[in-house]
Amino acid sequence: ICALARPISADPPQWQLGDVFLAVGGGSYDVFSPAGVFKHSLQQDGGGYTGDCGFSPDLSTLVTTNYTNSRLFIFEDGASHAALKTIETGEVSPGGHAGAVVFDDAGNLFVGHPDGNSLIHKYSAAGSLVETYDVEVDKRGSNWLDLAADQSTVYYTSQGRYIHRYEVATRTQLAPFAELPGEGHAQAIRLLAPGDGSGGLLVADGVNIKRLDERGNVMM
Repeated sequence: ICALARPISADPPQWQLGDVFLAVGGGSYDVFSPAGVFKHSLQQDGGGYTGDCGFSPDLSTLVTTNYTNSRLFIFEDGASHAALKTIETGEVSPGGHAGAVVFDDAGNLFVGHPDGNSLIHKYSAAGSLVETYDVEVDKRGSNWLDLAADQSTVYYTSQGRYIHRYEVATRTQLAPFAELPGEGHAQAIRLLAPGDGSGGLLVADGVNIKRLDERGNVMM
């Protein structure tokens, strides 16, 4: 699920400030207005389980993931909102599935992969593979991820109890940000402002969404 931070121009159905893009499966994302009114659907070829999505820094490009087929579908600003480009991430991570996706400020794209070889991929703004990172994992690869404000530290989960960190500039595995108490499966995460860990983060953990402080302690 992702939200548009500001308007981009397009013929109807026009994306607007605050629109929400929701992965609903079957190769589809449904778009809703800020008031929760359904607007239209975006369709990926080939069906399959849809996962994460994200906008490029200039908000002209929406990238969606297809977990089943391990693909990225890129939708650009335009009248049809048709997918104009597909990236086959499974060619590099066989069986890995395309999970979470996040842009850096330069327009490069980081993609997490549960299962398979569990690599994190980095793609250029043009969709070319730039780097692969072989990161430490728990139960299910580099499942969900977020990028810190330094544009180099990736926070990610592996459906275990750890919030992992990896430094892509030096290709260094860092100490985990946190080990979650109790049982559950850590999944989607989001760093809170200012985005360097000092403001903590949110993590979906089983049936709960937990807020962690800057030391990794559960606040709520």
